[in-house]
Amino acid sequence: METSDIVAAWERGDIDAAYTWEPTLSELKKTGTVVLDSKELADRGYMTANVDVVHKDFSEKYPDLVSDYLQALDEAVYFYNEFPKEAAEAAAKELDITLEEAVTQMKATEWLTKEEQISAMYLGTKSAPGEFSQVFLDTAEFLKQQSSIKTVPEKKMIDEFIETKYIENIITE
Repeated sequence: METSDIVAAWERGDIDAAYTWEPTLSELKKTGTVVLDSKELADRGYMTANVDVVHKDFSEKYPDLVSDYLQALDEAVYFYNEFPKEAAEAAAKELDITLEEAVTQMKATEWLTKEEQISAMYLGTKSAPGEFSQVFLDTAEFLKQQSSIKTVPEKKMIDEFIETKYIENIITE
């Protein structure tokens, strides 16, 4: 179910449980109880992640733009880690939400530096794929069981799909 539909389904009584994130989570918590959260799942070995994807043709045509985008994201992570109040104020203004809502949403996410992203715990590198490769495979198997996708890619295909060279490039610059 799309997150935009979860609150309405919850309010109608169509669902008794949901796995979601902010700001939907705060809405459900008004009349519900958190049974399990992403931190607890991660501690049990089940990673949840937000992933940015760019089409291969685009990244090959505009490699500097992809690297610049990743550099900007890393600078935002640095800014949030060093100046969380100012970062939340900027996010609140940009998203037209309250400062409290911005803080709640931002605290619900682990903000990875570029170095952390290519660590073995996350994406890894081309020569040494990280744990996310297995998460990707496990997710595909679950989605297949749910009839959300028709086939599960082979692990090798997933490792080839996860491209870390753009992150590695901004680290070496």
